[in-house]
Amino acid sequence: MKEPVLFSVITPSFNRVNLIKMAIESVLSQHDQPFEHIVMDGGSTDGTLELLAAYPHLRVVSGPDRGLYDALNKGIALARGEIIAQLNTDDVFEPGIFAAVAGLFAQNPEADAVCGGARVFQRHASGEQTIKEYDGIDGDELPYRATIGVAIFNAWFFRRTIFERIGGYSLEYPLVADRDFLIRCYLGKIRVVPLPAIVYHYLQHPGSLTIQSEGSLQPPLQNDILKLAEKYLHSQSPDAVIRKYCIEWHDLTAIELIITLVRQGQLLRALKVAWSAAWHHPQWPFIVIAQSPMRIRNYIRKKNAARR
Repeated sequence: MKEPVLFSVITPSFNRVNLIKMAIESVLSQHDQPFEHIVMDGGSTDGTLELLAAYPHLRVVSGPDRGLYDALNKGIALARGEIIAQLNTDDVFEPGIFAAVAGLFAQNPEADAVCGGARVFQRHASGEQTIKEYDGIDGDELPYRATIGVAIFNAWFFRRTIFERIGGYSLEYPLVADRDFLIRCYLGKIRVVPLPAIVYHYLQHPGSLTIQSEGSLQPPLQNDILKLAEKYLHSQSPDAVIRKYCIEWHDLTAIELIITLVRQGQLLRALKVAWSAAWHHPQWPFIVIAQSPMRIRNYIRKKNAARR
């Protein structure tokens, strides 16, 4: 009889003593599937390491890193499991979902990844409130969801061999390296099987780096998106589908960033973004004129409602 597949869960952590316990407990709820849980801690000083010490099953590595994606790369390099799962300190897995994911991999031995649905929720004194739910992603949806759409990246489960084939996360994009990875997965023709169930729950709160509304991270995130979109716009071997979505992604993000900068009174920076957008896509000025104000507002509202 074939042994059950081992899951490796990677959690990047830095000063999250008030949140990480629920993440750890959500992995422990996967008791019907073997797993290892690796916590890559950036050198916490708030009591996180003391809390982690109370869980002897954890593999904890603490020390300086170059951010979230550097921590993930290091954790994946240490992983022993065949399936890689990634868990934020402020989020949780659906109880018992690893068994369903393992079953789907077993039914589809050619699959490189499984992507389930995700839920965004808030916690109040009276209980939890669901903000939004997203379906899993299949191969056909991947180009759109990796760019303009909502990537729900933590709802993905990858075979470890994918990282050997595609490579790890690029530190060139500190806020959107997950999207770059998914675009490379699409270009590498990975085989994705969607799981029609919620597998991951994102907690929306003011300190979240993944689910956020308008805030201080907005211009850096927009700049990162523009930089990533430009990479594929000027690729030596452009894929027509990716190029199509990257053009729209770049155009609309430039509009969003300009509006943000104008609101902040940074007119010179806004002009520089406009010039750069037109240089990378000469039709961009005509796109701006053609876009109705209502469509632009709807786009920005949608992006702010479920950032990344």
